[in-house]
Amino acid sequence: MMTKIETKRVKNIDTGQDIRDLRTRLGISQEELAHAIGIEQSLVSKIELDRVKSPHTRLRLSKVLSAWPSS
Repeated sequence: MMTKIETKRVKNIDTGQDIRDLRTRLGISQEELAHAIGIEQSLVSKIELDRVKSPHTRLRLSKVLSAWPSS
């Protein structure tokens, strides 16, 4: 079950920029995030730039970012 903080993180991820902002705030590289869900780093980059609109992958990224421990 997600905590209030984790739920808030997921709700705020609407765009590629939101993903990038949260990823960098958590100190996670694109490569680390890609590895965590089994995709290529280049796909994370394209999603963050809103060049690829993949709701399924965006949801997976959101879940991983929400579960990632804060630094």
